[in-house]
Amino acid sequence: MSHKAACLAVLGTGSDVGKSIVATALCRIFANRGLRVAPFKAQNMSNNSFVTNQGCEMGRAQVVQAQACRLAPDVRMNPVLLKPGSDTGSQVVVLGRAVGCMDVQEYVAYKPTAFEAVKKAYDGLSADFDLMVLEGAGSPAEINLKSHDIVNMRMAEHAGARVLLVGDIDRGGVFAALAGTMELLTEAERSRVTGYVLNKFRGDRSLLDPALSALFELTGRPVLGVVPWLRDLGLPEEDSVSFGQGFTCGDKRKDCLDVVCLALPRVSNFNDLDPLALEPDVRLRLVESPLDLTYAQLRALPQTARTVDFHCVEGWSVQDVPWSGVAFPDLLARVRLKSGATHVVFHSISPTKSRVSGTDHYIESFPLSELLRPELNCLLALDLEGAPLPHDRGAPARVVCPFDLAYKSIKFVNRVEFTDHSVPGWWTRANPIYPVDAPVPPRRLRVKDPRRG
Repeated sequence: MSHKAACLAVLGTGSDVGKSIVATALCRIFANRGLRVAPFKAQNMSNNSFVTNQGCEMGRAQVVQAQACRLAPDVRMNPVLLKPGSDTGSQVVVLGRAVGCMDVQEYVAYKPTAFEAVKKAYDGLSADFDLMVLEGAGSPAEINLKSHDIVNMRMAEHAGARVLLVGDIDRGGVFAALAGTMELLTEAERSRVTGYVLNKFRGDRSLLDPALSALFELTGRPVLGVVPWLRDLGLPEEDSVSFGQGFTCGDKRKDCLDVVCLALPRVSNFNDLDPLALEPDVRLRLVESPLDLTYAQLRALPQTARTVDFHCVEGWSVQDVPWSGVAFPDLLARVRLKSGATHVVFHSISPTKSRVSGTDHYIESFPLSELLRPELNCLLALDLEGAPLPHDRGAPARVVCPFDLAYKSIKFVNRVEFTDHSVPGWWTRANPIYPVDAPVPPRRLRVKDPRRG
């Protein structure tokens, strides 16, 4: 009688809930306990491929899991790799070799052949180990895909696996996702589920107790573990779900090198960027839609006039200064912003006399929400008193925000970026007496600051 390894399957309520990381952690835990353990994922959809010493392609997630097991990568750990080339088609790689490009219907027709290769790979690999850690893909409850599933419950059945169901509590709705997933499984599939793992938890663990009891009452399965939010693990991502988030690892120095990468709709092997993200003196940012505008193109945008007061930090003011230029709502309408953008950072072409915190030119940042409020009269000014800005007044363009002190009205603007956090300006870095937020004191205003309610 052939040896049959025990199997634990890590399935999830959706993509990017942390199945790969949980499976990787379990691989190392079991390996540390002296078990001969190996990872397995029947089908991986990812353009992040790894080439083995034999010249075969497999998913990087299973390579990391193999390392956690202290094993060399083996294509049998990921016998089917789908490398998307469009919304409806992928290159199909079986046991490390491309067998062709297929659209969805072609691949569905090919799946019985693929599953035979999957079962053969699993049976051959598992014969050498005590325990297999099987990872699923997406959700086992995708009712439009279950009839031709080869990676979730159908694979768990072939392996005789017990199932851990992982949910991402950081995104909200995790209890509905877990209960809903169980509801959509068949009774035979539900019988394989041993319990749940709540991943990415932040906060007081005791606050979960009522929900854990309710979930057990509803589904008859316990929460077996709560995994805290773990920042900057430095592990490569399996798929592109998280690519567009654009986060970098660790606290970055203020004088770090700024590297910008285009967040293209389709990307292959984006893990090649990981070394940059891990460097302490490099900030890696993703930009979806960079936009270059010439001075003439700025002039061609709708022009808005503003006659406003100008207030210097030194205590003097000039009333009724006539500016004109591009209102920020009109300018920002040309940019496709990412959902996480909260602040706008303006860069000046003018160098500073000294380098402060790694900055050798003037910069200022503003909350994006404020620049978009018409009643604040914020403007990228191109003209002063009916004529193009003279050089000493900030040509070719300067920011005008009349309810902020004038040091915020940065001159010589030549670059704008969007971030998910406030960035201290050069004046603030040079001298903390200049705060990041610099509203004009109410006693100096002739018109009430709308931000004060």
